[in-house]
Amino acid sequence: MTKSPKETLKDPVTGKPLPKGVWYRGPGQYQARRMVNGKRHRETFASASLARRWLQDVRAKAHVGQLEPPARKRNQITFGELFERFGRERMTERDADRMGHLPALLGSDIASLKIDKWTNSDVRNFRDAMLAAGLAKGTVVKRLNMIAAIVDAEISQKGCTSG
Repeated sequence: MTKSPKETLKDPVTGKPLPKGVWYRGPGQYQARRMVNGKRHRETFASASLARRWLQDVRAKAHVGQLEPPARKRNQITFGELFERFGRERMTERDADRMGHLPALLGSDIASLKIDKWTNSDVRNFRDAMLAAGLAKGTVVKRLNMIAAIVDAEISQKGCTSG
């Protein structure tokens, strides 16, 4: 049975009215949505107060022009774009990796994948293809660790969430 619109305006946990732009989706799920310049920004939070704070932050960033694209748009870049940016920004002192491993990653099948669409099987296929091509196990491990470091750096720098 669906709840009437009036019921969704109150937080079932606290009984207080939900802030404008926040909806209760279920236990521990509050969705905050905000349209800015025709783009929908949407995140899910564990509490209504966290959702309210996020909305305030979005409004403030939009006001001063510092709002990033929604997470869904941010995560539609390819691994190749991610590898190139990492090489430019973080590998300036690592010539061997930048000249050897990075071009190999850029020329691989994984470079064309969107970062929000990759799966564990994509990584396994990539690993198996490198081993089938006769690369040493150490080289394969190095490249997989490099991909992990690049993804970790992206997550820590910008956050990769689904929206």
